[in-house]
Amino acid sequence: MNALNPNYRFGFVRGNSGGNRAYAISAMWRLYDNNATVAYIGEYTSENTIPLVYAESRIRAWHCSGSASSSDLSSTQFPRFFRTIPDNTQQGAAMAKFVLAMGWTHVNLLAATDSYGASIAASFLDAAQTLGITVFTDVYVPGDKDLGPQVRNLANSYSNVHIVAAYAEDFAVLLREARAQGLLNADNAWVGTDALEMYMAGAIPTTSSNYVTDMANANGVLYMAPYVDTNSTAYQTMSTAYSAINTTYPISKVPYAALHYDCAVALARGLIQTAERVGPTNVTRADLVLERDFLPPPFAGATGEVSFSNAGDRAGSFSVWNMYGGQRYTAYRVHVDGSIQSVAAPQFFAGSSTPPPDIPARMVLYPQWSEPGVIITSVVRAILIVLFLAGTAVLFKHRNEAIVRNLSFPFLVLITNGCIWVLVGEFVSIGKPSRVTCHAPVWILTIGYQMIIGSSAVKTYRIWRIFDNKSMRRLKTIQNPYLFKMVASLIALQSIIFGIWLGAFPSSPVASNSKKLLYFTCASSSKVGEQAVMGTTLALNLALLVAVIYLGYKTRNVASSFRETLWIMYVAQNIAFAGVIILAFSFITMADFLLGAYMIRTVVMIYVVAFTYAALVGRVVIALLRGTAGAPEGAADPPAGAAAAARAKFAAGGVGTTSMTSTARAAVATAAAPNPAMHVSMNHETGKVAHVSGQYAVKESSAWFATWTMHAVHLFSGDAIIALVPDSQDTQGTHGVVLPLAGTQYDPNPGRAALCIELFAHGRAWLVQYESEPDRDAWVKVLAATCTVSSSSRSRSATGRPAEMSAVAPNKEAPAGKMGKGKSVEALARAGTAQTNASEAGLPGASVNASRVALQPTRPTRQF
Repeated sequence: MNALNPNYRFGFVRGNSGGNRAYAISAMWRLYDNNATVAYIGEYTSENTIPLVYAESRIRAWHCSGSASSSDLSSTQFPRFFRTIPDNTQQGAAMAKFVLAMGWTHVNLLAATDSYGASIAASFLDAAQTLGITVFTDVYVPGDKDLGPQVRNLANSYSNVHIVAAYAEDFAVLLREARAQGLLNADNAWVGTDALEMYMAGAIPTTSSNYVTDMANANGVLYMAPYVDTNSTAYQTMSTAYSAINTTYPISKVPYAALHYDCAVALARGLIQTAERVGPTNVTRADLVLERDFLPPPFAGATGEVSFSNAGDRAGSFSVWNMYGGQRYTAYRVHVDGSIQSVAAPQFFAGSSTPPPDIPARMVLYPQWSEPGVIITSVVRAILIVLFLAGTAVLFKHRNEAIVRNLSFPFLVLITNGCIWVLVGEFVSIGKPSRVTCHAPVWILTIGYQMIIGSSAVKTYRIWRIFDNKSMRRLKTIQNPYLFKMVASLIALQSIIFGIWLGAFPSSPVASNSKKLLYFTCASSSKVGEQAVMGTTLALNLALLVAVIYLGYKTRNVASSFRETLWIMYVAQNIAFAGVIILAFSFITMADFLLGAYMIRTVVMIYVVAFTYAALVGRVVIALLRGTAGAPEGAADPPAGAAAAARAKFAAGGVGTTSMTSTARAAVATAAAPNPAMHVSMNHETGKVAHVSGQYAVKESSAWFATWTMHAVHLFSGDAIIALVPDSQDTQGTHGVVLPLAGTQYDPNPGRAALCIELFAHGRAWLVQYESEPDRDAWVKVLAATCTVSSSSRSRSATGRPAEMSAVAPNKEAPAGKMGKGKSVEALARAGTAQTNASEAGLPGASVNASRVALQPTRPTRQF
């Protein structure tokens, strides 16, 4: 300074600001009062410098700072302030350019709430917006010792790159909390501002208990500071002079040393320049202007070329320092023009020189074609679709065969199409979610479900109407076209509901904001509207499923081709259980299990579709391929095991069988399982009928919730009894009943059931259902000879209602074994043969297959 002009000598006087505003202003006044100071250098922080410069305006002193970088100091409110440190507007812009050069386009910004942090944040955000960098911002109060909330916000943010405009002491607190919350690792990058110059230069005392940890926490931290040209002549001059007075601490470790050195030189040059113009005693004159009268021309300083703007700001470049292992070094340089120069390889927290990505590689939690599980399940679905199409071809080829006609070829095809639709819906849901995938899979799946369950519902409904109707004439309205209209109406209604959803409040995919997991949720424009659509859809289809289960249960025992209602009930039950699982895993909220939930739903969906097809269509296809279609389910004799076991128990003389002769019991136990056709045995000694039997559906009409159950029905003339033996009495622990002929009445044509005879005994009643009218008429003839016609039947006859049978009048006095006047055994045999032919011709009979519900007789009806 003294060498600049031999005519001027400069002296330094020191004042202690105490690190706060009040002390700084007091120190300034003391210096002025005691020394008549005309210029000042300092203070370290912008927070204290701003009020200090305000106070100095009263004495019109010149002021230079080598560390106060707040952009607020560039205001015209400070006409005699200038600085050798680039202001925060330049630093914020330089940081944004450096961030982009590192390949980071998503960063977090945490800034102090004072003028220093606010000015850096403002300039960084402006530059980031121009450069296309997305920034998540947060603030903290300088000196705050609890930065846990701020660190949690950083942890929950979208990026792993954290830009921090904080003082060194606060930065140490921040890193301690970051370590506690797991943010100090190879996945996170930390970039600070020039305030971190103090981090390794006294802000963290070596005597502190946290010193070692704080130094370790700073490993990999980058921070930006004004560039210092250590190779310049001015810097070497400064370093030599400093070494002469301090041999233990190098000048390179003194924060802002070169900047303040250049401040002193700039002040000296300005004062000399002003004194030369107005005289040494007038250097603080009121009419003097910073730009015109004081600021020196550019010169070579310790920090490089020093030049000032009209506002007293310096245009400068920056160095990016890298802290690691308690040391620091320059890794990059950011030039004034914004270009980035690599000086040395950086070291991040784990020692890697590769910058961590701003957006970490996230685990994708939606199904992709590259996933092995998705590939496997897709192949399985494709195979099933091919098999279903091949099965449709088989059905088409054999569409005129009895089994296909009885099960309704159009509905078999519709069910197959429904299965295919469900599988196709799963294909649509694979890949990155879009608006299409928010609607299409649900729509396709629901329509496919309705094809299956709707078809099953109308088929079961038709069978239920047939076997529970009061008049056969009412069945003419439930032919295939009518049933198809019902299914089509259901699908149309569902499509209208989904059309409202798509048109009025559509859903679109929304990506998660998790930095570790990538998944999408479909968000509707109207949450209430979407809930209404889904609630209506769920209620509609749940009601349909419940109806199918109910009707399937009520008609589950229908034999021959109609026996499919039992399988429909099984299918409905499977869909119900699978639906619970699918819905449960559709609303899983655990983000890291979303892909697992998808795989579970997919596997369950494949299972239920495969089971549904196999139960409703596949078994028909297999029967056609095996050539067994001529003997559809229910046409053959029932399994011998259950019937034999039942007859064995009967023959053992169970409870209530004491009045039956051993011969009768042996007949039941040893006889072959009866066919639906009527079987008549003669007493060869007397030539009279001894035993009449057949396999028919029986329902106890006097009991609530009773269902049709296959029974072997035996009439023993010698014992004067009717025995109703359920096929499954041993397997289910149920029992049959024995009705004494003397105490039994019958109704040959109960009005509420077609092709039935109703038996009454001791306050209970049973409906016996036959496959044809000739078979029923044959049994009516047998009963007419042995039992009494019920009063209800006689009442109908008295009112002129047709009896719809060809039986003779009841003959109570007919002796056991006789069949009534004019009714020969040959006639009964012919009736049975006629029934058998009718069954073979595929007539829609009313036979009912084996059930597991037994009759529970009460006294005095005997039990066996």
